[in-house]
Amino acid sequence: NNNTIHNNNTIHNNNNKNIIFSLATAFKCMNNNEFKEYVTQSTKNTNTLSKCLKNNKYVDIYSSNKNSNFINLKFNHFFFSIQAFYLFCQRLNIMFDIIYPFCFDKQTSFNIGSNYLTTLGLIESDIEVVAEFINHSILLYFQVIQRIKNEKRGLENEPPHKLMDNLEHYLENSSISTEIISLSNDITSFISSFPSPYIF
Repeated sequence: NNNTIHNNNTIHNNNNKNIIFSLATAFKCMNNNEFKEYVTQSTKNTNTLSKCLKNNKYVDIYSSNKNSNFINLKFNHFFFSIQAFYLFCQRLNIMFDIIYPFCFDKQTSFNIGSNYLTTLGLIESDIEVVAEFINHSILLYFQVIQRIKNEKRGLENEPPHKLMDNLEHYLENSSISTEIISLSNDITSFISSFPSPYIF
């Protein structure tokens, strides 16, 4: 996750192809009852994720009545850059869906889905841990931005890409806080405890 954004996007896209392939294969192997259980669990996981994230003061959550397998997060804080947050999450081993990977300025929100989490075997109690990771990452992001802001006066008046540049410089050249390292390790450990759905 310390590679460039371009490389990470390539890796992420390849993983998405593998995930789609694995889901198609897994669904063919499911009987009707198993598939119904999967859909039911995925819906439960989405509801749990939404419930655990809705109290975050930085985020507005939207859900679709047509698709109950994902929620959309939009940050209500004026000092937020989805490009910068994406970079920050990559450092923490968190991946989320982006609509315009090379035009971040067009996007103001992102999706978190429960399909992939459900295929890993996660249930509601596991989703609560995932939500805790996300909430913690949001808090840490704004703490880091505040530090950068304190060091560089007038940052509020600079364009979004400048915030991205400053964050990238901070992550590469500053001593990363123990909180960030600890959260990254916790997420990696948690993810590795579940088998990959695209290894058969």
